[in-house]
Amino acid sequence: MPDISDLELPEPTGHRTSCGIRAVIDCRLETDSAVAGRVAGLLTELATIDPVWQGTWRYEFGPWHTPEYITITPEIQPILDLFPRIREDNDFNQHAYAATLDIDSNFGGGLSVTPTGSIPDNAPPPRFPFTGPTRYDAGFTPKPALTEAGLHSRATTGTIGIHIFDAFDRWTEPDTLVYSTAMTRTLDPRTRPIDIGWISLLPPNTPLDTTLLPTKAILTTNPRNGATIIRLGNSPWHLTETDIHTTHAALGQPLR
Repeated sequence: MPDISDLELPEPTGHRTSCGIRAVIDCRLETDSAVAGRVAGLLTELATIDPVWQGTWRYEFGPWHTPEYITITPEIQPILDLFPRIREDNDFNQHAYAATLDIDSNFGGGLSVTPTGSIPDNAPPPRFPFTGPTRYDAGFTPKPALTEAGLHSRATTGTIGIHIFDAFDRWTEPDTLVYSTAMTRTLDPRTRPIDIGWISLLPPNTPLDTTLLPTKAILTTNPRNGATIIRLGNSPWHLTETDIHTTHAALGQPLR
């Protein structure tokens, strides 16, 4: 995506973050170490983009009413060491590929990989194919610890949001990727065959009538797979429900 760091894209004062990223990958089975590498690389890059992704990361386990926590650093080996524990906590065998990795930072960043779609590096090939999908879901809601550390998040401003989107595309290599807002998440999922948010990576070869797109729509081509990326304006805060409905109509999928 083009660099638009010269644009004025402020987050409205008084707003708390209510945005998120979802990357979806179909039918990709990897090793635990490959997924750990993706997660570690992603979190490391995100921490350089915005401080909400810094802080202390932890994995929660045990009963919901008496949870315990494992503190980790966003590096390959500490993340890889979580995989046996995740399978154990979910009563899966140690070769299961349906484990969910769910970690969060005390500064307000969170990442869930559901399921990881991975098996241990030394595991035999699975008896049944992994049919996916795998979802990388990330949310960011700044917590008091961020302010107490003298830091401020700009994760929901346009410029930083674009860099976050690009980082997710590079590290997860998804089939679809959406930067969504609270407004877009209120739309009934059953009425939106393709997720559309402020920035959306469409599935490859998706038909699109560009003449029906909102005038604020900015189209680019993903260099990784040639798919279309739609950005609806320069800031997620300027996105409207009409923009979402109009874009779905351009995809031939009008919302009910």
